[in-house]
Amino acid sequence: MPTPPDGRTQPLLSRQSPQPHTENGPQMASPEFTNDLTNHPFRRIQVGDLKNRTLFPDNRISTTKYSPLTFLPKNLLEQFSRHINRYFLLIACLQLWSTITPVDPITTWFPLIVIFLITACKEGYDDLLRWRRDCKENSLKVGVWRVNGWEELVSQEIYVGDLVMIHPGQKVPCDLVLLAAEGGRCFVSTANLDGESDLKTRLVPPEVLSNYKSREALTNAQDSFVVECEHPNPTLYQFDSKMWVGKDASLDPSVAIGLTSVNLLLQGCMLRGEHSVVGAAVYTGQQTKLGMNSKLPPVKLTQTDIMINKISITIFIGQLVIVVGFGIAGTVWQSQTGEGLWYLEFDGDSVIHEWWWFIVIPLRFLLLCSFMIPISLKVTLDFCKMAYAYFVEKDLQLYDAINNIPATANNSAIGEELGQVSHILTDKTGTLTQNLMAFSHCFIPWHPPAQTTANRWGPSPNPNPNQWGATLSSSREDSATVQQQILSHPHGAAGLFARCLALCHDLSVTEDGSTYFGASPDEVVLTHWAADSADVKYCGTRDNCRVLDVCGEAEEYELLALLEFDSFRKCMSVLVRGSGGQCFLYTKGADEAVTLLLAESDDRINQEAEMLAARGLRTLMLASKAVTEHEVEEWLTAHHLASTTTGATRGDALREVYASMETGLEFRGLTGISDSLQDQVPQTISMLTHAGIKLWVLTGDKMSTAAQIAQTCRIVPKTREPHQLMLYLEGGQLSVEERGCGETRAHQSALDLVNQCASIIQDHVTLFNQHMAEVLSSLA
Repeated sequence: MPTPPDGRTQPLLSRQSPQPHTENGPQMASPEFTNDLTNHPFRRIQVGDLKNRTLFPDNRISTTKYSPLTFLPKNLLEQFSRHINRYFLLIACLQLWSTITPVDPITTWFPLIVIFLITACKEGYDDLLRWRRDCKENSLKVGVWRVNGWEELVSQEIYVGDLVMIHPGQKVPCDLVLLAAEGGRCFVSTANLDGESDLKTRLVPPEVLSNYKSREALTNAQDSFVVECEHPNPTLYQFDSKMWVGKDASLDPSVAIGLTSVNLLLQGCMLRGEHSVVGAAVYTGQQTKLGMNSKLPPVKLTQTDIMINKISITIFIGQLVIVVGFGIAGTVWQSQTGEGLWYLEFDGDSVIHEWWWFIVIPLRFLLLCSFMIPISLKVTLDFCKMAYAYFVEKDLQLYDAINNIPATANNSAIGEELGQVSHILTDKTGTLTQNLMAFSHCFIPWHPPAQTTANRWGPSPNPNPNQWGATLSSSREDSATVQQQILSHPHGAAGLFARCLALCHDLSVTEDGSTYFGASPDEVVLTHWAADSADVKYCGTRDNCRVLDVCGEAEEYELLALLEFDSFRKCMSVLVRGSGGQCFLYTKGADEAVTLLLAESDDRINQEAEMLAARGLRTLMLASKAVTEHEVEEWLTAHHLASTTTGATRGDALREVYASMETGLEFRGLTGISDSLQDQVPQTISMLTHAGIKLWVLTGDKMSTAAQIAQTCRIVPKTREPHQLMLYLEGGQLSVEERGCGETRAHQSALDLVNQCASIIQDHVTLFNQHMAEVLSSLA
């Protein structure tokens, strides 16, 4: 049987005829496996099939660097990869030759063996800790469905195709396709994978949610699911796959269910919330996406080690010059003069007549010059590194008392690198800021009782019918203004603004309806504001309908499609159908992205966005439009075809379909959200700056917002504008422009770095332009 890219023989399911439904959901017969993999480059898995255990690896993971058999040779090979170690070994071996050595060999061998043993023990201990962590992960208890029902097994006993139950607060043991969750969704923390503190939403495919109302129905019909996915790969945020359920087991692409990364629970994620979930294992062991990204710990060399290696090579070359020069001179002198001197006793030494005698004097000079690279240097450095790591772990100023987490030196060999840091690269949200969002202001384009320009940010607006919109806060007075506008004009500007906030999100709500939770803290804050200040409350989802409470009146909107956020579009949308049958598209995203989607642009919109950003707020723009039923039907058909595309083209196909819907929108408003800084951020950055450390902050905010944050954090003084190095894309070419300082004050290193970034980005510009041309031509 041909072998696919992951190196293992994979099954191929033959086509089956549709099977009838039962009370527990649609059923199908177990498909047969064939040997033809030529036209099927994907992995096909039938859930619950015992054949998976022989075709795929179990869920045992291993991150160790050594084994008992390979520890000694691999460790010695790593230690002798350093030039200075090879030099000391050469000197120690030469000292074993009594004819040439002027000192006792123990003076070199003893410290060399001691330092090698210390280094080996340290590496062995680090690997032992990794082995213990692997054992802990492999021994985690998890619920797995077997013939007799749910059984509590250890993680390493999970196989591809097993149904696995994850409880709140439990780590996901392998890559799972989500099949059952309360309300059809769950939330996971991916901090172990990408360091992000935000929760991520994971969804059950709607077709599975509608066909299997209970876990009992799901487990009884576990062999009704066939998943077609890519072979194991390290791409964390891509899962372009398909699934067939029950009667669709004929594997007809037209009835396949599209799966994306929002349907996949990655190994290492932590389940949050109050309810358990059930998923089907698709990747296990080292074939999970986390396992594919795991690499053996490399041999790490500090700048000090690199410098010592270079100096050692230089000194050794100098030694060779001395050895060759004095060796030749000594040999010539011995043959011409030395042998005639009786007190040197050459007459009684028979070895001087051996053929190899000509190398004795040079080697003696080499041993005599060995003090130029003292072995005490390495011994002293290694002991200093161990002492430094010990002091780091015992430093009370590095102790996190809130979470009871002390500092840990994971690698004691590179501790001195902390004192040689010259640049710090950091993101803003969650690092410089607390990632605790708070609603600050919003702009609604209506003609309300509005304030004058001088009192623009005041708590209560004054009548001014000439103003086209109002900037409001979350104060009681402004909340009353919004509620009054919605009561008097339910479908006016304020009502559409609040409905966009209450509908365009990906949140869940607690049973009592008092708390929202989800992946985006911005969405949580905005939805809470709509409920508390605008009296437009999102009450949850019932039978695929989003329920709103608008000033005491219930409204239901059928969720037709959720156009997920991605970094290309920088926005998200929901397509809904109201109780009256009218369909609407609500969009929310970055103002510079949504502005391009508006039917009519207005300079005043950009001015309002800049005013919010100048206060250091995170700005979002809201827009919407009405959609005809015919447009909805055509678009949903195109969306289904794009979502069931397997492979790397799915993302492009979905973006093209999204672009066809997200066009001709009407502006509905702007929001501004504040995010408080972490404790002592300005003081810390000021200390780093005085220490000569350069700080680079990455943020996706507007330039005015970034400039305000830079001044607040003391990255740049408040007395001047930040120094800006701008990347521009014009006509498919990237250019670098400097702002804020004269040419003579530019930091050449910064310019060089930006130019390097430009050259890297330029490689992707051509492909991006080709893709956009294809999208625009298809829309035309």
